[in-house]
Amino acid sequence: MTREIWSGYCRNTQESFQKEYVIDGSQIKNDPLPQMIGKRIRNNRKKLGFSLVRLSEISGVSVSMISKIEKGQSLPPISTYANIARGLGITLSELVTEDVSQRNISVVKASETEPVSNGIYDAYVLSKHFSGKKFSPFLMHFPANKGFHKAFVHNQTQEMMYILEGAIEFSYEDQLITLEKGDCVCFKGNIAHTSRTLGDQDAWILAVQLSE
Repeated sequence: MTREIWSGYCRNTQESFQKEYVIDGSQIKNDPLPQMIGKRIRNNRKKLGFSLVRLSEISGVSVSMISKIEKGQSLPPISTYANIARGLGITLSELVTEDVSQRNISVVKASETEPVSNGIYDAYVLSKHFSGKKFSPFLMHFPANKGFHKAFVHNQTQEMMYILEGAIEFSYEDQLITLEKGDCVCFKGNIAHTSRTLGDQDAWILAVQLSE
């Protein structure tokens, strides 16, 4: 991918980034996770008195996408959930995990982690909600031999990715950066960014999003 092509892709993505990969509804009808998250979004939206249009304006996610998510008919990338959560004034962990009690500590046991998977990658939420929480840590699993996933745009975030295993090519603005085990990248999330695995090994990444 040349820099010129990538730059054009980024510009197009920032204009319509909500058009992200979504699993077909027939594939998730028996999965309780999208139903639970969709219901939580709808309840929080109504509690705030927001229409679908208003939440779309605040989050940058299209009305049709929010509607499908609320009905449990789509399971979008974690970035879409993050943008909706910010639009609702809650953390991502409040949106996708069961425990939303006000406390000062969060402990997530290995046996408790369940991936949010959309067919491109798996995201394991590593923190439940606690009082004043402004960051969201994840364990990301990217299968080997995959191309660039749809670019992410996370409004009002700073982000970090630390490569635990494998290697990836990270695309940001007009840069293509190779990251291997032990490498780390920190960046502003409001610029379109994407990545792909390199070689035949799966990539495991510790990722953290910090709300600004």
